[in-house]
Amino acid sequence: MSYFGTYSKLINTLVSDFETKHSPQIYEIELGEPEVNPLDTLVTSEKIWNDGRDLVKMNEFYALSLVGPQGSGKSSIARQVCEFAKNNDFRIIYAMPEDYMNDVNAWLELVTEKMRAKTLIVLDDLSYSTDTQNRKNQALLKNMISRVRHIFKGEIFMIYITHRLHATPPMLRNSASWIFTNMQSADRDDALEIIGRNKILRERLESIFSFISRVSLESAKDRNIKYTFRDNEYNFKWGDKLDSGDGRLMAIYHGGTLKIFHSQNIDVSINFEDYRYIPIPKIVNNGT
Repeated sequence: MSYFGTYSKLINTLVSDFETKHSPQIYEIELGEPEVNPLDTLVTSEKIWNDGRDLVKMNEFYALSLVGPQGSGKSSIARQVCEFAKNNDFRIIYAMPEDYMNDVNAWLELVTEKMRAKTLIVLDDLSYSTDTQNRKNQALLKNMISRVRHIFKGEIFMIYITHRLHATPPMLRNSASWIFTNMQSADRDDALEIIGRNKILRERLESIFSFISRVSLESAKDRNIKYTFRDNEYNFKWGDKLDSGDGRLMAIYHGGTLKIFHSQNIDVSINFEDYRYIPIPKIVNNGT
């Protein structure tokens, strides 16, 4: 039996979208017809978009946070969500810290002109804006987010991208959904901070952490992973920088519970530089 055959029962639980009943040895859950591939039940960027779009319609605001080290797929996921947003008539606005930290008012004035009734804003590299700046500038970032929500009276879908949870201001930690792109020990600690003291979620996190860690290790040896589910064998090609394969598996906190996110290879036309608005510095006349 393949390595993945030994934990096919575990993936049964980890791919579920609802609470499960478990015994000391196995998890029991019904996923549908026997031929259903468990990967088809994982959370994807399209599901994130669909759920977020519904919440935006209801609350006029939704936030998704992407947490993980450089090169772990955060920007790729953000571009996929932006592609869905663009196809649904959302205005895309992308910003790096240097675009707004020097002159928040100028940036707000510029992007407010670009906003539509429906807008998706991506704030990238928030770790830089909080790790290397003083408390005054951290307060400016917090103030900027508040002003975006109050100045613009429309549907706003926000995406925050950061390396670590502790690097983001507390105000930005109220996202509805969190994707941890590289489930290492530090990421597990961040996830624990998000879910709090909920015992069920903590146990579920440990299972997901163990599962993804084992899968990641196995994929480093052989990217073509095989696993069994209900007597059927499936193949999964773990993606890397040279070949995206079938994607990667990540941890996600979404819909009030922890699940597995399937980062897929999706063709997108989004180039963030095309949606980046940088204020032109004002020339100061000093009388000379």
